[in-house]
Amino acid sequence: VLKPLMTSMLERVLDGNKKVQTAACSAFCTLEEEAADDLIPYLAPILHNLMYAFGRYQARNLLILYDAIGTLADSVGEALNYPDLVAVFMPPLIAKWHAVADDNAELFPLLECLTSIASALGLGFQEYARPVLDRCIRLIETGLLSSALATHRPQDVEPTDPEFIVCALDLVSGIAEGLGANMEGLIAPTNVLNLVVECVRFPLHNVRQSALAVMGELAKNCFSLVGPHVQDIVPHLLRNIEPDYPSVCNNASWALGEIAVKVGADIGAFAPDAINRLVAVLGYQDPRPTRSLQENCAITIGRLAYVAPQALAPLLPQFASLWFKTLRVLQDGEDREVAFTGLVKLVQLNPSGIVQDFMQLCVAFASLEDRKKDGYQISEGLHEMLQQIVQGFKRSLGDQWPAYYESFPQPLRDIISARYHV
Repeated sequence: VLKPLMTSMLERVLDGNKKVQTAACSAFCTLEEEAADDLIPYLAPILHNLMYAFGRYQARNLLILYDAIGTLADSVGEALNYPDLVAVFMPPLIAKWHAVADDNAELFPLLECLTSIASALGLGFQEYARPVLDRCIRLIETGLLSSALATHRPQDVEPTDPEFIVCALDLVSGIAEGLGANMEGLIAPTNVLNLVVECVRFPLHNVRQSALAVMGELAKNCFSLVGPHVQDIVPHLLRNIEPDYPSVCNNASWALGEIAVKVGADIGAFAPDAINRLVAVLGYQDPRPTRSLQENCAITIGRLAYVAPQALAPLLPQFASLWFKTLRVLQDGEDREVAFTGLVKLVQLNPSGIVQDFMQLCVAFASLEDRKKDGYQISEGLHEMLQQIVQGFKRSLGDQWPAYYESFPQPLRDIISARYHV
């Protein structure tokens, strides 16, 4: 079914009627998203077809063609990274990249398309990374300068569309994600980090959102460049952890977690402010944050606890209840392992901090060991630490334990008794 449907759509992509071209490209984008890896055997004819259209389309329809190429990269990922395939689509795109002026709005969809391609190709994008990165830097610098001049002389200066900054930042993030540790040599001689910090402070939330994503990638892949500036960077991240702008908050929380795992115990200097802000997101009600945002903040608390337990342990009673409730729905196995290991470290240092919330803790424990998603199972060492906590709490209550334990719901008692032998 897929091959004849795909062939028919690609024929319509090359139709002489512009409205048919638009409809066909839009439909093909949907097919790409749904078929995903099933398209891999057909990548060569797909790319030849799309790039033939690329040479024929006029400016307006090029926008949706960029979308089709970018969506293909998102859908098949690293399967695109073969020299014979790259040779089909990259030369025309790079030629267009050089032909479009810095102030031309056609650059927006091209930047977005290249962001998807850079992420998909990984190291395969390396030969194009230097000139692309240099232009992104120029776009960001121009946008920031224009904004500053317009603020001081609004009657004389028309600010550059901030979307140029956003799209350039997103492409830097895509390159960093794709190149990983190889990004460090590219950005070391540049002022990228300073520009990103300026963008994290920018008044528009969409600029901050993209800048925080870059900061997270740099912390993850180029920490030797970020490390010397942590004391200046972290306060900017913390100021962006507030739920009114969920995507900004999500990226700020993630970037903080990436920095925390690299900095280690020294991140504890920021613990009180970080906990206040992260827990505020967990408890926010109007409007209630998305589950993914709350999970991200819970994971970041876990990372902080993992690397700086001494700093967080005294604060445990302030956030235990909300944190435990969010931990029990975490999806990712590795993140769960780190977060619950962080929790164990806090309880070991401050066992009295969970007295009011022990039942919620047990619910979280039960959910952790019950979720063997994607074949993931918690380590034996973590299981033993959870068991020690439950048995230790039982011993601390002495004769009061039976009556206290009776207050637990029967299904929870069954799980806890079977797993932790209480």
